[in-house]
Amino acid sequence: MCSDEQRYWWAILISVVFVSKKTNSNGVKKSSFLEAIKKELVLVEGEKDQVALERLGFERIIKINRGKALFAIADELAGKCGSVVVLSDFDRKGKEICAQLTKMLEQRHVKVNKKARILLKKIFEKACVESWKEQ
Repeated sequence: MCSDEQRYWWAILISVVFVSKKTNSNGVKKSSFLEAIKKELVLVEGEKDQVALERLGFERIIKINRGKALFAIADELAGKCGSVVVLSDFDRKGKEICAQLTKMLEQRHVKVNKKARILLKKIFEKACVESWKEQ
């Protein structure tokens, strides 16, 4: 059986595929998904990533490279938020950060929306978040 959150994300995924008219070159439909995900809490590596997402209309962004250890960030978010999207870059270092932070957050019972990370990469077709822009 699916939880309410799983049903919610399946509905978004279905709307991405069937509702939106805009697609990128991979055929990923984006407007419905983007509108829903822009309200999620998003964790990014740095200032340029934050600026790029703000330009795209994302509302809740936290920089993780601000002098704090990843475990301290996970501790800070524990109990304060239900779910997050970890949007570190898709290079080797960014993937390591994502894996470590995801593990720490899940140990603290914070849900990490891994599907959103994958879909956002497909939509913007770039490995570095700071290079994302409206197409």
